[in-house]
Amino acid sequence: MDKVLTKKDIADIFQVSLQTVDEWEEKGAIKRLPKLPGHPRYSAKQIAVLADMDMDAFNPFLLKKAERENRELREKNAMLENQIKTIEKIIKGASIYDTNAQA
Repeated sequence: MDKVLTKKDIADIFQVSLQTVDEWEEKGAIKRLPKLPGHPRYSAKQIAVLADMDMDAFNPFLLKKAERENRELREKNAMLENQIKTIEKIIKGASIYDTNAQA
């Protein structure tokens, strides 16, 4: 069976509100899967086509891997920003000495 998505899943994928997803459905851009109990569900394949996405985007293992890589990159970015601030302080301190030496 095709993987199914909730309205919230679709909103998260496209970074839109739940109301926007409702509007898309009203306009016929997306269609609910019929006869599924509970909240509305949508075909992941349909949404992937709409988003021009690879179905691997819905693979939970790949999603976890991407989340881990994203977290690691954010940590590296924060570390590099701290290093830049340290270097800027060093340069600013050195330029003070250079100015005093020229006076």
